[in-house]
Amino acid sequence: MFIGHFAIGFAAKKVAPKTSLGTLLLGGVAYSRGRDRRAAVAVEAALFGGGVWLYATSTRARDRVGRWGTAALVAFLALIYAMNVASPPPSDADAVAWAGLVAWLLPLWGWWVDRHREPVAA
Repeated sequence: MFIGHFAIGFAAKKVAPKTSLGTLLLGGVAYSRGRDRRAAVAVEAALFGGGVWLYATSTRARDRVGRWGTAALVAFLALIYAMNVASPPPSDADAVAWAGLVAWLLPLWGWWVDRHREPVAA
């Protein structure tokens, strides 16, 4: 359910345009899972799509990093999410630990691309 955090971060940019995307991603709170995992996955994917749409329509790229870095981040998150949903559980605790350590790079990536975007004037 990690992608819900990013959905909230992308969507929150609309109401907090001066706050870094990296900070907003860290501040997201995931909703709890229901009994039907398929429904939870569908809801979470829809939240992510909506959050990305709000972010994309309330900010604009200043340069290529703002355009392509954001696109790459969204594509990477979607890929990781699809792999998370479709793959079996991790084989051991070391795999979980490494994934957790590497995951801390994602807010930094969000911060970096956000510095290359600016709020759209209302």
